[in-house]
Amino acid sequence: MQQSLTGTWGNKFGSTMSLYAQDERIIGIYSSHTGSTGEYLLVGNCSNNSPSDQLGQSVAFSIYWRNILPGEADPSWHWSGSMCGQLQINGSMVLTNSIVVSVPFETYQKSNYIDELEFTRSKELSQPQKEAINKHFLSHQTSGKDTPTLPTRLTGTWDNNPMQTSIKILPANALSGLTKAILTISGNEIELLGFTDIDANDSEAQSFSLAGYNQKTSQTLSLSGQLEAGSDALMIYSWASQPTAPENSFMQTNLASINLTRK
Repeated sequence: MQQSLTGTWGNKFGSTMSLYAQDERIIGIYSSHTGSTGEYLLVGNCSNNSPSDQLGQSVAFSIYWRNILPGEADPSWHWSGSMCGQLQINGSMVLTNSIVVSVPFETYQKSNYIDELEFTRSKELSQPQKEAINKHFLSHQTSGKDTPTLPTRLTGTWDNNPMQTSIKILPANALSGLTKAILTISGNEIELLGFTDIDANDSEAQSFSLAGYNQKTSQTLSLSGQLEAGSDALMIYSWASQPTAPENSFMQTNLASINLTRK
């Protein structure tokens, strides 16, 4: 699993992902050269099978489009996003990409913007690169004695009783927005890790994206959306990917919307 996903991946737009997979968890850095140029934190999950002729390996990522490099902030730094799809045996990783535009910027209005991206691995990660990614995320952990945390408007429990679904969102890391959550579906608890927009002011929508792995279904998940200012109602877009045979890859990702209210 680590051998398949760990490495530097690129797409036709010149963007790259440096991924470090450990068991079913993935951490990394996304570098973009389209729109607002910069580097962005990425977390995700993968299914526990390596790709084969029979099945691909499902993956899901959550990204916070807040540049971690020095620079002048713009409204796109409030955005988050989901990427879901799978890695096939031929080395192609095809992902549905959803960007949550929570704050308007230039010609982009509040909405979810969807496209498809294909990545291929260009090189392996060296041991120093792996250690650097690990060190970076350890410095932005979500709990611990010396970890600064920040309750946000999303912090708390959100319920949909008829669907037997709830999500408990914990306070975010005050420096990076890294956030833990627990998704419960019909009694099945799924640990999530992702990001919330820690810079949204009281009048702006707050974006989020949280990734996890459903052991029971072998699906990787990325849940994203935005909480409107002053609202106790939350709509989550749940992107789920499952391993498929190469000829059935057009069915690799599905989308469901979940309406929840603050408990």
